[in-house]
Amino acid sequence: MAEGHETIERGVPDLIDTNGLPGVLAAEIDFLAGRFEPWFACGPPAVRARAAAAAGDESHAAALLQSIDVDSLEEHELAAAAWAVSRVGSRPLAHALLAALAPKPPFLVVHDVPLGPRALAEGPLIAATGDLDGAIVRLEEAIAIGDARAPLWGALARVELARVMLCAEATFVAGSSTPGHSADQLLNAARLFFRAGGHRSLQARTDRVAHPEQGVPLLGGPTVGRLRPGSPWLVGFGVMGDVTLRSSKGLVAIRHLVANPGRPFPALALDRVANGGDADAVLAAADRLRGEDGRAGASTHDIRTMLFDDTVRSRVGKLLARTIERIAEVHPLLSDHLRATVRSGHLCRYDPPGGRSTVWVV
Repeated sequence: MAEGHETIERGVPDLIDTNGLPGVLAAEIDFLAGRFEPWFACGPPAVRARAAAAAGDESHAAALLQSIDVDSLEEHELAAAAWAVSRVGSRPLAHALLAALAPKPPFLVVHDVPLGPRALAEGPLIAATGDLDGAIVRLEEAIAIGDARAPLWGALARVELARVMLCAEATFVAGSSTPGHSADQLLNAARLFFRAGGHRSLQARTDRVAHPEQGVPLLGGPTVGRLRPGSPWLVGFGVMGDVTLRSSKGLVAIRHLVANPGRPFPALALDRVANGGDADAVLAAADRLRGEDGRAGASTHDIRTMLFDDTVRSRVGKLLARTIERIAEVHPLLSDHLRATVRSGHLCRYDPPGGRSTVWVV
């Protein structure tokens, strides 16, 4: 139906009343327009999972994704599942969806409803497996295919590529830069198209990529890290979804560091935190010791003796290193970021370099 092509690619989804439209067409228009609520309990599980993920309900989205049979999905369900998995999903499911998408045509269409370049679904999935370089290459292809079809698809592909490139910056992955344009340039180009075309929802989504602290982390920028304690912990970073890890002293210590960026903590204080204590109590004890002796040299010596313990320094350094290596087994993007930013020694700190800051949910 030509109506589906014209409505999605030439129309303004925000202004379209989808009541009475065929299900697939209505679902795609509502997703582009930011109307997620109608699909929380309506449609196939993949479509409902996308709506839940877009609304920030990760746990419900993840539960729905677990119920899908990838081999039986139609193209619109594959596209919806790919978007949801790229925000909340597991690497095994991402790989399964990539295999299911591989034989599909370069541009996905079902029931005459355009769904976008296949590479636009594949790129974020590849990023969700931790392969940022591969995702960048695929999303470059999505931009070329999308631009040749309709400006909407090229703009959407630019937003996804910007997400991946920003995550590459934050994880300090070598070779992940894309010559010729920056993430800011990509976002500005997409934002200009959305603003000119009246795509208010997509413009807001683009703004949240540039400024993740102003929006829901799932829809926001890729430089969002997550360390959520519990049994087990949920940990995540950027364009790769959350994974679970058994609770450990090392995770407690790393959570304390990222919650206090740039602030140095003596290894003794961090050791106290890892064991359920209070870092400030150690620092307060040092302050009291400093106040008890008016002779600067003597108090400095006593403070150093108290805080700079080589045994504790070694123990904490090994704890942090082991924890980051354990994270690498399930979440390579988070481990890459922590390797580059967590400093250990007599003084430990989380010290990301200048530029864009990482927004942490801790």
